Amino acid sequence: MLVMQPENIRISTVNEKDALHANLTKIKFCGSFCRLSAKVFDINDDNEVIIDMLFSELSRLGLTTGKDFYINFPWNKLMRFAV
Repeated sequence: MLVMQPENIRISTVNEKDALHANLTKIKFCGSFCRLSAKVFDINDDNEVIIDMLFSELSRLGLTTGKDFYINFPWNKLMRFAV
């Protein structure tokens, strides 16, 4: 399992260099934040990413189910754990 601290992840509706292309498949409202499920196109067909995001950030980006967006990771901040 690959994990990254949330402060190192940038979500955007604009494609940036080295960003992963994703499609928002599910939004779960959890009070002040939302848990997003997304299919990532750039890795393989079976990858799903779970992202916790403040509701205010979700609204600012205008993300809704079915919308494409981009995930920008600083690759040197990825942590790997055995499952």
